[in-house]
Order: sequence, then C-alpha cells, then structure tokens
Amino acid sequence: ATLTLDTVQLNPRPNQVLRLGVQPPDLIFKNAQPLVVDVTRDRAQFSPTQFTGRNTNVSLQGALPFRGAAGADLSLRGSIDLVILRLINTDLAAQGVANLQVSIRGNLQNPAVNGRLQFTKTSLSYNDLPYVVDNAEGSIAFDRTRATIEKLTAETGGGTITFTGSVDF
Repeated sequence: ATLTLDTVQLNPRPNQVLRLGVQPPDLIFKNAQPLVVDVTRDRAQFSPTQFTGRNTNVSLQGALPFRGAAGADLSLRGSIDLVILRLINTDLAAQGVANLQVSIRGNLQNPAVNGRLQFTKTSLSYNDLPYVVDNAEGSIAFDRTRATIEKLTAETGGGTITFTGSVDF
C-alpha cells in the first residue's frame, strides 16, 4: 500500500507553560510536503520529505523494517531549533539551533546510529536545576552504539565549563 499524509504536525499541549519568550506557534513542527510511505509486509519506505518549524528544516528518508532481523536504513539531516525540545519534555527549555546529520542502519533491536550533532550558541535549562547553561558550542558524534562529546563548552554560574565523555546506548 502507499500511504500519503498531507499534514503531519506536532503542536504544544493547549495548557503547556512556555518560558523564555517562546510562543505556541514557535513549537509547531510539520511536514512541508506530503509524507509518502510505501508499506509492504516487511517494511515502510519513506520518500524524501522535509519537516519545518521555527528555524527548523529537517529532511527524512529511508526505510524501517517491521521484522526484527531486517535492516533499517533511515536518515535525518538538517537544522533544528532546540526550542522544539519542549514538545518532548515540558521541564526542558532550550534556545539555539543544532545541525543534525544522523543515519540509522541495521537491526532495530541493535541499530547502528551514525552521524553528528553540532551546537552553536545554544542555551539549556531544566526546571529542577538551579543553573542555566549558556553559549554552548561543540559537537557530539554518534558511532553505532555510542555518543561521544567531541568538544563541548558552555558558560554557567559566571564561568566556563567543558564537557567530555561518551554514552553507550
């Protein structure tokens, strides 16, 4: 079957509290053209499409398998306004733009995630934490099952901090 979705849109919750001058229209994330998905018994094949929002333009294409052993081949590329993170976690407030180039390949039980996420002059705060991280700059590399901070510096509490390390997933 072929599934064509003219509109795919994520919106903030109607009663969601917004901070840092963010307005509800700033959190709208939608497709710029119809999302076309060819569906077979084994997989969903996504035709190239663009998703847009405030300072956001992301392309999506590739395939996701329905069976565990089959291989995924999905890519996301573009720039994302980090204010959209409020749609994921309402306690998280972020400003700035991140550039994203990520591919997901292989078995979905153990996918290989490869790519890079780059930040420039971004800010991040969390409701339960007393400090705001400002002017964050750097990049995080994804290599199969690990995210590694290549270089990430920021300002907080009147000083500069440097982040290093990695996370296995």
